[in-house]
Amino acid sequence: MTRKDLAVKVSNKARMNLEDADNAIVAMLDCLKQGLATDGKVTINEFGVFKALDKAERVGRNPKTGERHVVSARRSVSFKASQSFKNLLNEG
Repeated sequence: MTRKDLAVKVSNKARMNLEDADNAIVAMLDCLKQGLATDGKVTINEFGVFKALDKAERVGRNPKTGERHVVSARRSVSFKASQSFKNLLNEG
C-alpha cells in the first residue's frame, strides 16, 4: 500500500476530502519522525512501539566481491507490534 492508497482509505473512512486526508497522514508521519528523533520512542496503543536504536560501527563485506569494509555507526528504527495487532495479523 502506498501513501496515496492510505490517503484514499483514510479519506473514505473519516469522510474527509483526499487532500485533507493526505495532509493528516503527512502530519502524523512528521510527528512520528520528530518523536523518534527527540525522545527515541513512540508508542501507539493497539498498534505498536517504534524505537530509535544506536548501531555500533562494524566490519561488513561486499557480498558480490567479498571485500571487507567498515560500516559506520548509525541510528536505526525498530518496530514491535502490539499483541492485539499481532493477533489481527494471525487471524484467518
